[in-house]
Amino acid sequence: MKPEKSRSTPKNKIRCLLLTVVSVFLLAFPALVQAQINLADPSRGGTLVSYPRPNKITRTSLLIMRIGAGEPVWTTEAGSPPLDFVFSFQGICEASVSSVELQRVRQVRGLDQRSQVKDFKVEVSDTSPVDGFRTVGQFTLKDVSGPQKFDLRTPVNARFLKIRVLSNHGASSTVLGGGIQIIGSLLSKGSKECSESAEEDLVEAQTIRVSESSPMKPVDRTESESNNTIATANPIGVGESVGGKIERSGEIDLYSLRLKPEERGIINLSVESRPYLRTDLELLDRNGRVINRIGSGNVLGLEKSYSLELTEEQYYLKLFQPGMSVVLLVDNSGSMKGRENDLQRAVEQFVSERNEEDRVAIMNFAGGAENTAAVAANIKKMMEKLPKAIRDKMPKSMMQTPDLCENEGDCEPLGGGVGLLTDFTSDKQTLKAAAAKTGRAFGGTPLNMAMLKAFEKLAEESGNKAILLFSDGADTTSQLEYSDVWKQLAKDLGIRIYTVGLGNSLLAQQMNGITGRSFLRHLSIATDGRSFFTTEPAKLTDFYAQISREISEETRYRLEIGTPKGKGTLDLIAQGERLPAEVTSRRVELVFDASGSMHQRVGEKTRIEIAKEVVKDLIGKLPDETEVGMRVFGHRRKGDCSDIEMVAPFAQINKARLTSQVDAIDAIGITPLAASLRMVGQDMANFSGNTTLVVLTDGNEQCRGNPVAEVKKLQRQGIDINLHIIGFAVDDPSVAQLKEIAEAGDGQFHEASDASELVTALRTSLGARFEVHDATGNVVARGVTGATNLQLTEGYYRVVIKAEPEIVVKDVYIKNGETTTVIVTKEGSEINTEVRSPRARAR
Repeated sequence: MKPEKSRSTPKNKIRCLLLTVVSVFLLAFPALVQAQINLADPSRGGTLVSYPRPNKITRTSLLIMRIGAGEPVWTTEAGSPPLDFVFSFQGICEASVSSVELQRVRQVRGLDQRSQVKDFKVEVSDTSPVDGFRTVGQFTLKDVSGPQKFDLRTPVNARFLKIRVLSNHGASSTVLGGGIQIIGSLLSKGSKECSESAEEDLVEAQTIRVSESSPMKPVDRTESESNNTIATANPIGVGESVGGKIERSGEIDLYSLRLKPEERGIINLSVESRPYLRTDLELLDRNGRVINRIGSGNVLGLEKSYSLELTEEQYYLKLFQPGMSVVLLVDNSGSMKGRENDLQRAVEQFVSERNEEDRVAIMNFAGGAENTAAVAANIKKMMEKLPKAIRDKMPKSMMQTPDLCENEGDCEPLGGGVGLLTDFTSDKQTLKAAAAKTGRAFGGTPLNMAMLKAFEKLAEESGNKAILLFSDGADTTSQLEYSDVWKQLAKDLGIRIYTVGLGNSLLAQQMNGITGRSFLRHLSIATDGRSFFTTEPAKLTDFYAQISREISEETRYRLEIGTPKGKGTLDLIAQGERLPAEVTSRRVELVFDASGSMHQRVGEKTRIEIAKEVVKDLIGKLPDETEVGMRVFGHRRKGDCSDIEMVAPFAQINKARLTSQVDAIDAIGITPLAASLRMVGQDMANFSGNTTLVVLTDGNEQCRGNPVAEVKKLQRQGIDINLHIIGFAVDDPSVAQLKEIAEAGDGQFHEASDASELVTALRTSLGARFEVHDATGNVVARGVTGATNLQLTEGYYRVVIKAEPEIVVKDVYIKNGETTTVIVTKEGSEINTEVRSPRARAR
């Protein structure tokens, strides 16, 4: 009998095959789903890009390191929030962020527990470490020990993340613990822009010359030369696009824009340019006179859109390119020893290629804080304590601390280890002589101070501006905080920064956790510049040549006149903590109607009862610094048109007294609106600045006056009022007259039929006043915070909130059929704005 074949073999094979399939699937799965990591971890490339000034020298990198978890590693100088901490991920990788982790500082001796972080929010930006941020979550740190995880509502993609501390528990300073984590996954890992390799010779942090990979959109036709006079201006019409080029600074291209009657109104205009946007744009009238400059060459980016309210038949558009002002910042620190000649050759070549329209200033930096007189004196004192026999054998240079501008004619000392080799000039001989002095090497690296001095120098210049910064390391000796550099960049200076880095020392992490390489890259990213890195000094000449060509090459542009597709909605709302009087109104006058008709009922209460309750509630919510006056009419005598009294003269609000004065009002007489408005002019005669005037009434004029004329008279007298007319339970004829009064004073009319609507109307009337401007500065609409559904033609606008000082929100995009919301919030000591709008084609 033959032995039976074993059945185990096929089973084993099947099991083996099944396990193989599972193994392959499991190995492949991580490639499909990115692992969640701590994106802030320095060992994974996480970087703290910018932060507020701490109150003492601290190792800020501990904020994002596990060894600093729960330790009080960072404390502000005296001052209240908000406080911003901006992070980037490996290189400048894009990441998907799902949550953040913070924790309270553990109890240590001397720690004021009120300084613990309380409220904070998380913002992200796709483009820059200084702007483009949007809020993705707001949280409260609980009074518990250990890490606290805060999940975003949905994962968000970003290159930069900001943690904004909104409040502490009432202390004058704020303490933040280490171990901050940002949980998510890298989306572009392995790409060139994410690389931090020391061997890579050239890394473009953000490419400006993008014509090959990102060409301009097609055009209907190209310009016809020459077109530099009114007589030779090329025609362009609504719905058309034209392409052209400006070969050098100072060249002019003119276009004639003729509008049909049906085309007049809001016109949308866009300018796209390569290698980047550097043309100025002016609007001219039919005679060639400048109406306004609507575009500026120092706008960073590749494309810019504008909306203009044009009501005439004929206009001209003038495009031209202003000259370029460039500051060359040259690192002459001691670490450049042996490489200074390569740097000098690169600088000399750069200045030799400039044209007559370019203005160049050359600044060098070295030494810094270590070369102050006090430090030099200490070095000399220590040396003098050595035995004379030893001192005699030491080189004289060891007994001295070199100064950047020690020899007469070397440079002009600007302070902090920064020198000016030559001020702005186009003279090549002067520039060549200054460039010859850049081949030095000694001392430390006061990079932060050098950046500040370059910003100050360019602030005096107009037109296009750039900084070309060379360094072989991070800041080591500045008397200026790293955070102060970012404060300057956040001011929208319109300066493009090119950075060139040399050597592996750029990869060394500083006390603040920043590497020199990261700092240089972030400077370029924030300003639409470019970054170059190498370990070979001989390549500096090529890098400088690339930057020189980009600055000098001709500008190619695309000009388009678009037509709006319809109207969209603008809402401007205030959220969070109550806005101060500087934003709403520092001075308020209330004109209160106490005519007999106010005894009529609205539901279960009379109009006067409802009005008094609502006004008293509003008084309790006014900022304490508000100056308030109240005028009442009809409260003492029947049928008397002169029964008008200033019951509360202007003074800083006394809420208890004003509330009792409202309680004492009785409704008896009639409605002398015109006479009351005339007396408002007397009330405000001795005041300057804006006053919010709120007129609360239930009817129209009853004393044969002309309220519209009185409002216009106030305007002619130059009295700046923010007028709000509130009609409470009014009939249609009264609505028509009250609307006319409001319109005559460029004000707002609010209709309220019951108590809840009256509350809304009064609160809205005391909101922040704002104007909507087109690109030429024309006011195309007005409103107040809280007033929603403001209809605007599709386009790009500037919203100006009439605060002290004014708050300007640029590039607010309104899209046909959609809503754009501008949110105004008081965050600590600052007033901030955020725009939530549909995606636009260009900013």
